Amino acid sequence: MSTAIVGALIQNPSVFVTKFIGEPLISVAIVYGIVWLLMRPKDGRNLPFFWHLAGLTATLLGAAVIRIFAIATFAGRSAYEFEKNSDASLYYLIIPAAVAAGFIAWLKRKTLQNKAAT
Repeated sequence: MSTAIVGALIQNPSVFVTKFIGEPLISVAIVYGIVWLLMRPKDGRNLPFFWHLAGLTATLLGAAVIRIFAIATFAGRSAYEFEKNSDASLYYLIIPAAVAAGFIAWLKRKTLQNKAAT
């Protein structure tokens, strides 16, 4: 278990913000947009901007938490300092896409339940 990096992140929150939030922000926003275009409700429902902002935030923080979990459990430095492009694509594209898909699926289910209740 690589807890030294996690301990350093706790002691230096600015590193967390720059390394885990700032660096992947653009790629996470693009991934969220693509996943939204693929999974959006096809019945013409429009969602407020707030839901997209919440989805982007949930995707960004969810991917950051999964990356920190990977650092602490099995990946160690390779999840913190990328040595190969495949590591970066996993943590900047694939994991955020999975988190975004989960959020959008939850959102679609929730809005359908609210629509059925009214």
